[in-house]
Amino acid sequence: MLSVLSCGFGLQAQNGLKIKKIFDDYANGKGVVMVQLINENMDGFDFGLYKSITIKNNPAVVEQLQKYLEEDQTQADKVKKVESGTGKESKSTTFLLLPKRNNRYRLILYKYENIYKSDQTAILIYIETKSNPDNMLNFILKKK
Repeated sequence: MLSVLSCGFGLQAQNGLKIKKIFDDYANGKGVVMVQLINENMDGFDFGLYKSITIKNNPAVVEQLQKYLEEDQTQADKVKKVESGTGKESKSTTFLLLPKRNNRYRLILYKYENIYKSDQTAILIYIETKSNPDNMLNFILKKK
């Protein structure tokens, strides 16, 4: 019964966000790796929900993901973007702090790397936590 409730929590967590469709539609796709953790603690940080999806060399899905991310950005309380590189090699990272829900911070972290147009990697992470979002971001970026 508890696992059913936990799964229900994970399914409800991203309601109202466009990126939910990426997790729902592409979790089992070719060249895709998805990780989901519910009610985990790591290094003193509470992960009420942690979902990540890594997409390799699928420009159509990445384009859709970026479109959804832009739409979800309109809901964000805080947006941070970092871009580097040009031409053959580019990297970008986007961090969104969404309004709290159920007394938890909601975070989206998106990282995109494009090397010579033939090697693309997109990583989308969604987190719900009671931990300080700035400290959480620093923790995640150190682990990558």
